[in-house]
Amino acid sequence: MSKIAIIGRTNVGKSTLFNCLIEKKKALVSKIAGTTRDRNYGICIWRGQELTLIDTGGILEIEKMKREIRKKEELKLCFSAHPEPFIQEIQDQIKIALKESDLILFVLDAKEGLLPEDKKIASYLKNFKKPIILVLNKADTPKWQREEGEYFKLGLGEPFFVSALLGSGTGDLLDEIAKQLSIKRQKIKIKKQIPIDICKLSIVGKSNVGKSSLLNAILGEKRVIVHELPHVTREPQDIIINWQGYLILLVDTVGIRKKTKIKSPLEIEGVRKSLRILKKSDVALFVVEAHNFVTKQDMALASYIIKSKRGIVIVVNKWDLIKNKTEKSITNYAKYFYRAFPYLNWAPIIFISAKQGLRVKKVLDLALKVKMEREKSIEKEELEKFFKQFPKPKKTKRTKIKIYSLEQTEIRPPRFVLLVDKKTELHSSYLKFLEKRLREKFGFIGTPIEIRIEMID
Repeated sequence: MSKIAIIGRTNVGKSTLFNCLIEKKKALVSKIAGTTRDRNYGICIWRGQELTLIDTGGILEIEKMKREIRKKEELKLCFSAHPEPFIQEIQDQIKIALKESDLILFVLDAKEGLLPEDKKIASYLKNFKKPIILVLNKADTPKWQREEGEYFKLGLGEPFFVSALLGSGTGDLLDEIAKQLSIKRQKIKIKKQIPIDICKLSIVGKSNVGKSSLLNAILGEKRVIVHELPHVTREPQDIIINWQGYLILLVDTVGIRKKTKIKSPLEIEGVRKSLRILKKSDVALFVVEAHNFVTKQDMALASYIIKSKRGIVIVVNKWDLIKNKTEKSITNYAKYFYRAFPYLNWAPIIFISAKQGLRVKKVLDLALKVKMEREKSIEKEELEKFFKQFPKPKKTKRTKIKIYSLEQTEIRPPRFVLLVDKKTELHSSYLKFLEKRLREKFGFIGTPIEIRIEMID
């Protein structure tokens, strides 16, 4: 599959163009410089074929750097005067996108015209020896095309005027991309939908618990920026991987904190996107820290995951920071976390170190197991046998107890209906007892269970 990197200065509309071409509002868009930090991937279908687009952060300036380890002169991206504290990390993300791409879309702002920075970027991009298409964005009206002659000075051929906001000119642009990559029109259209049998995992937790580090450790590469400062991840980042024959959609979400502390519009939108993704996931990897006490925000997040009816794996990160560990350390710490989350005693727990790569791949094994438990359907005969042997509540002088049957009605998550006489009154403790016994008998590890009472005559 061909990869296309979208490159340019800040605020030229790269993310808007990215969203327009993939026909989804995946990338976060704002007027704030440096909004995009990590490289973002999306699929565009054109002429019956899939194209992978890579959205990147904005380049502010380019300078020559010193010789590298292999003693080769190489131009390097430099973000002097950049407002972000992790300039080098953003630079690395852009370089990765450029190196792995087959074609480069060099985006400029048609309203601003050709700036000195654009000329420096053009010179830098030529060093990659890859096809480059010059894209003049924000050409919302024909008047922005009247001085196209100046752009030929860049030596990148004829510019393509587009309006990512309105979608105009993007068809011609895609035709040129297909031409450059020698893509012929295909009769069979490729479906853009994610396969039904894919396992959707969302990595959820507070800021700085190591969600992005976990994603990078699983992938074995610096897919997203990791920094000691909080709130580095501004928008959810997803990638599809193949793990032991299973397709997994892995999503790193933004750090979620109390609503009262969220003031930035970028953070508000990032949290909204993350919560929407969580609701569409099969399993949430709920990340907490081993060396810190559980907070109210941790508890609030756990409750939200349960209410969303997702499967859960409790991932205790930064296990490497625990000193003087013994054979009983994991058992003792597990008891602490289960006491902190008593309503998650059915969720598996795993202690990892994303920094050292300790047990990170086992997280995927647990998540796949939870997904299967979430989709478990009990045979009718087996459930009937279980229910016949199950103790019924004792009736009293005031209470009439008559329970007819227990039926499983749904999966994802497992849902059961308890059929009782309309005059029967059951205490909530009985339903909790029934859920406990169902788990002991049939498993349902890591997935919530719903038991509903239905009264009949």
